[in-house]
Amino acid sequence: MKKNINEIEKQLYSLLKKHVEIINDIDNIFEYNILHGEVLDSFQFLNFILEIEQSFEIKFSNDDFQLSEFQTISGIAKLIRKK
Repeated sequence: MKKNINEIEKQLYSLLKKHVEIINDIDNIFEYNILHGEVLDSFQFLNFILEIEQSFEIKFSNDDFQLSEFQTISGIAKLIRKK
């Protein structure tokens, strides 16, 4: 059985908290653009993606990275749900 979106978002939030501390200060973190804000640098982003792939036992395609959904926790949760 697949997890619902809220469970996936919470798990992503927990994973993201391992990489950055600033997220506690951001309102509506699930919709915040984690790529264009000052949330993750490139090294943190790569580690975050690797951890997502391991935790959810999925693989993102190169095309996934081009989607606008890949910019927010909510969007990434939707991509994970589709896999």
